[in-house]
Amino acid sequence: MDPLFALNIDPYSAYIDDEIKIAKIADEHGIDIISMQDHPYNGNFLDTWTFLTYLASITEKVRIMTNVANTPLRNPVMLAKQASTLDRITKGRVELGIGAGAFWDGIRSFGLEKKDPKEAFEAFKDAINIMRIFFSITRDNELASYEGKYYSLYSAYLGPKPYHKIRIWIGGYGKKMLALIGMYGDGWTISLPYLPPQELPSKKKIIEEYALKKGRDPKNIRTNYNFGGIIFSDEKERERIKRADVIMGTIDEWVKIMLEFHKLGVDTFTFWAAGPRKVEQSILFAKEVVPRFKESLGYK
Repeated sequence: MDPLFALNIDPYSAYIDDEIKIAKIADEHGIDIISMQDHPYNGNFLDTWTFLTYLASITEKVRIMTNVANTPLRNPVMLAKQASTLDRITKGRVELGIGAGAFWDGIRSFGLEKKDPKEAFEAFKDAINIMRIFFSITRDNELASYEGKYYSLYSAYLGPKPYHKIRIWIGGYGKKMLALIGMYGDGWTISLPYLPPQELPSKKKIIEEYALKKGRDPKNIRTNYNFGGIIFSDEKERERIKRADVIMGTIDEWVKIMLEFHKLGVDTFTFWAAGPRKVEQSILFAKEVVPRFKESLGYK
């Protein structure tokens, strides 16, 4: 599949103006997606869905994506309705990333009962099934039912019908989650701090195995890699900035690193600008790194 490129936007309430600038940079320079993490229990964060909706309203082409939505705190049928609504309004610019909930102490702080890993997984399966039902309706106000252990639909009238087939990107690392992605996901999303690139092939093999068991073509399941980093504008920055937790390099070095990721099966690249110059970093990624990467692969 043709590669896709995304810019991360963190929903910090203290930096709204810069975050809006990054969204506009993405829209103006041909970036495919703007994505945003979803941790409602972080008091420094704006609400992800509300902010993404606003960013969709001030852009024209770039798609918006939760990366990933916190399903324990977002009722799945309402999340599907919100995504489908925005997809209709934007004429097909919504991508939906979802996760089972990684930080249960934070989730519990908002009044929800803490689930053990087995319970969280089963609830997440219900959530995926309901979203797939919603995104598959053929008309507005279509009747649907689903009997789940944690989430159900009882003769529910669903709608609006999404403008296009909304992709469901699933975040996860363990075998059960990878199997779920293979059976039901349109994309897999992972982050560099939690999965080093050398482990990608073995994990992707599990996804492919379960996709085939389900009669699906694994080639249709995308792989999104979230990677934080700093793009050096000159060699002086390399001498000045010392960090071990993110990728750092010149524009050409970034292109080489991404080509290595691509060889390992990554087809969607989400850049999380690190450091204080996030707007400038986003410009370098959009205007310099992405065009050179495409050129290296033979794309215009």
